Amino acid sequence: MKCRFCGTNLPDDARFCSGCGREVEREDVSAKEKNNNETEDAYYREIDDKEYEEIKKKKKEEERQREEAAKEEAERKLLEENYAREEAERKRREEQRIMEESRRRYEEEQRRWKEFVKKQEESEAKKLYRGYDASSGTAASESTKKRQEAKSQKKKKSSMPFLLYLFIVLAGGFALYKCGFPEMLIDSIHKSSSVSDSKKNTPSKGGKDKKEVDKKTTDNTTSDKTGDKKEAEHMLEDTENSHMSVEECLSTDAYNTVISEDGSFSFGYPKYLFNHSEVNASGTSYSLTYKEGSEEKKAELAVYTEENEGNALENAKQLYDRFSSQVNKIYFKMQPTRTDSEGMARTLIGASVDSSETTGVYIIAANDGEKNYILKFTYPDPDMKDDYNAIDYVVDCVYRYCSFSGGTYRPRTYQQFLKDDMGKKK
Repeated sequence: MKCRFCGTNLPDDARFCSGCGREVEREDVSAKEKNNNETEDAYYREIDDKEYEEIKKKKKEEERQREEAAKEEAERKLLEENYAREEAERKRREEQRIMEESRRRYEEEQRRWKEFVKKQEESEAKKLYRGYDASSGTAASESTKKRQEAKSQKKKKSSMPFLLYLFIVLAGGFALYKCGFPEMLIDSIHKSSSVSDSKKNTPSKGGKDKKEVDKKTTDNTTSDKTGDKKEAEHMLEDTENSHMSVEECLSTDAYNTVISEDGSFSFGYPKYLFNHSEVNASGTSYSLTYKEGSEEKKAELAVYTEENEGNALENAKQLYDRFSSQVNKIYFKMQPTRTDSEGMARTLIGASVDSSETTGVYIIAANDGEKNYILKFTYPDPDMKDDYNAIDYVVDCVYRYCSFSGGTYRPRTYQQFLKDDMGKKK
C-alpha cells in the first residue's frame, strides 16, 4: 500500500505514513466490489418477446444467406468441373480427329507410293523384256539379234525405191508448176462456166489466188470449230434446263461433282436448277445461273479463288467483314476463330439478299495463307424462317460437297435431313 500524499510504501496495517506522518486513508472495499458488480451487471439486460423474435429472424436470415452462398459456391464448382470435363473431351475428340486425318493421309501416301513403285517395276520389266526371249526367259540368242539386224537393213533397202519415186513425183510437179500448168487448168475450168461468172470470178493470178481463198475458208472453218469446241469445254453438264426444279434435286444422285483444273478445290452442284454455266480458261472460276429472258437471275452458284497471301486467320476475318456487309439480314454465321490442321481458316454466312427476304444467300469463304476460296449460292426461298424447305436441303448438299467448307460429313438423304440425322462421316 502507498501513501496518497507522498507515495511512501507502507505496511497494509499502518495507520500513519512514516514519510509525511499523515493518517493513512483506506479504500472502502465493499463500495469497490459494489461498483464492480454494477459494471458487470450493466452488460446484461432483459429483453421482451418481440425483440427476441427479431433477433431469431435475423439469425435465421443470416443462416439462409450462408446456405445460399455455400450452394452457389458448390454450383460454381460443379459448372467449372463440367466445363473442364467438356473441354478435355473436346480436346480428346480434336486429337482423335487429327490422328484420323494423319492416318488417312499416311494410307493415301502409302497407296500412291505403291502405285508408283508398281509402275516403275512394270516399266523396268518392259525394258528388261525387250532384251530377253519371251518363250525361254533367257537372253536373246545371237541368231535372233542377226535376224533383227537383217530385218532393219531390209526395211532400209525397201524404203529406197519409195523415196526415189517420191522425189521424181515432186520434181515433176514442181516443173509443171513452173510451166504454168495449174493456171492453164484453172483457166479451162473457168471457160467451161458461164461468161458472166467467168468475168466475175476469174482470178488475176490463176491458181495462186485460189489457194489463198481456199486457205482462208479452211482457216475460218477450223476457227469456228475450235470456238465451238472451246465453248463446249467451258460449259458444265446438266446446266441447260428449260425450267428450275428444286423437287428433282432432293437426292444425292441429282448432283454433279467438279474438280478445279489445278486440283485445289472441288464442289457439287444440282443438275436440275440452272440453265447456263461458264468456266474460265484456267478452270479456277465457275458460274452457274438460272435466268428467264431479261429478268434478274433467280439462282446463281459462283465458285472461284482469289490470290491473297498472308495470315490465314486474318484473311478469313477480312472475308467475313466483306461478305457480311453485302447482305440484308444474317440468319446464321460462323466467324473465323482458328486455323485447322490443314492451315485453313474459314467463315460461313447464311442470310437474305434484300429486305423482301424471299431470296437467300449462303456463303463459304476460306483462306489457306495463299488464296481465298469462295462459294456463293444465291437461291429463292419461300420462307427464310423455315429451315426444312426443299431448297434448304439443296443448300445442305452444296455445303457438304464443297471441299473447303470444313464439313466432316458426307452428303445425306432428304429423309435424313428432315430427321436431323447427320449421316455418315467422310
